[in-house]
Amino acid sequence: MAALAAVSFLAAVSCDGSGGRSATRRISTTVASATTVAPSTAAPTAPPTAPPTAPPTTPAPTTTAPPPTTRAPLPKIGGAGVAIGDSVLEDVQLYAPATLTSRNIAINAAVGRQWAAGVSILASLRASGKLPPVVIVALGSNGQVKAAQFDQMMQACAGAKRVIFMTVTGPLIGNNPVISAGVARYPTAALADWYTLGTAHPDWFAADHVHIGPAGATALGNLLASMN
Repeated sequence: MAALAAVSFLAAVSCDGSGGRSATRRISTTVASATTVAPSTAAPTAPPTAPPTAPPTTPAPTTTAPPPTTRAPLPKIGGAGVAIGDSVLEDVQLYAPATLTSRNIAINAAVGRQWAAGVSILASLRASGKLPPVVIVALGSNGQVKAAQFDQMMQACAGAKRVIFMTVTGPLIGNNPVISAGVARYPTAALADWYTLGTAHPDWFAADHVHIGPAGATALGNLLASMN
């Protein structure tokens, strides 16, 4: 802010000797005295701060499920055999018997045959010394199969070099896990997965998805024979 300094001086005005008043007038003159204002000092500006950087994240390692283990294919046995089954095997006997008989495998099939009946037939063959080296069990479409019954079947087939079990189609597919698990417990047992093969070809089946025509009978016979 500028400061003001006042300088005053008097100017005397005298009248002449005629006796007039003399007047004295004070004249004030104001002179602005400029003052220098010190420049303002701006507050220092802080340098820009970089945004925080998140630490790099390491992706979690991925794990790959190991492939399912499968048993190595069993060696071929050859020789004589017998196939014990129900009406599904009877369809093979009707439409495509040569798929088995040409491999020297006899067919013993009956409508409505239960698992227990198959155990009895094979136990009788074993007791008489006529159990062949290859046995095919084409049962499971006429009643529930339990693990203990599977073991009974294997006991009846004791001495056989190869016992082939087939999975089933139709309303009793709940037997398939029991059959598959049973095969896994015995080194001489083999699984003919008719369920998987047949499901891919619905045209092979009658309306009940159990019984089969010529094409299905040929496919099933070839599948069973291929396991020997």
